Amino acid sequence: LQALVGTPPPPIQHYSRDTIMEKLREGAVDVAFCALVVREEGAVDFSPPHLSTGLQAVVRADAEKVNFLQVLLLGVFKPFTNVFAQAALLLILYFAVFIAHIVWFLERIQNPGQFNPAYGPGIIDAIWFSMVTGLTVGYGDKVATTIPAKLVSIVWMILSAFFVGILAAALTSGFINTSLDTRLSIVLGSVSDL
Repeated sequence: LQALVGTPPPPIQHYSRDTIMEKLREGAVDVAFCALVVREEGAVDFSPPHLSTGLQAVVRADAEKVNFLQVLLLGVFKPFTNVFAQAALLLILYFAVFIAHIVWFLERIQNPGQFNPAYGPGIIDAIWFSMVTGLTVGYGDKVATTIPAKLVSIVWMILSAFFVGILAAALTSGFINTSLDTRLSIVLGSVSDL
C-alpha cells in the first residue's frame, strides 16, 4: 500500500461503531470502516464515490456458530420490534375491523346468507371477509353483493396492498438490520488485514 500511495499509512485506530459515528459527526475522522445501517442516512453520505480506485475493503471471515434458537429469536421476533412493522400491522388490523363494520352494515339486509344480520355473528363474518380480502385475493366463501359494499371492498383491497407492502418492507429491513447488528464489531488489526 505504501508503494502505491507513496506515504506510510496512518495508524489504525480501533473504535466502537457508536464512537465512529460520533467522530464522523464531529469531523474528527474522514474515513471509517464499519458495518452501517441505512438508517444512519443523516450522518453518513451513502452516495457513490466520485473517484473509483478499484480498491475494496475486505475482512477476514470468521465462522459464526449459530443455533436454531438464535435464528428463531433474532430472525422471526426481533423484526417485529421495528416501529414501522408494528404500525403497519396495527393499521391492517384497525382498518380491517373498520371496513368489516361498513361491509356488514351494507350487506346485512340484502345478503343475510353470508353476513348474519345479528351484530355479533355478523361482525365476525365481516371481519373474516375483510381480512381475507385485504391479505389475499379472497377466499370466496364470503362475497359482497351490493354495489356500495363492492366499492368499499375495492378501496380496501388497494389500501391493504399498501399496508401489507409497508409491513413486508419493515420486516425485511428488520431482518437485514438484525443480520448487520450481529456483525458490527469488525476490528482491523493492521493494514495487512485489509
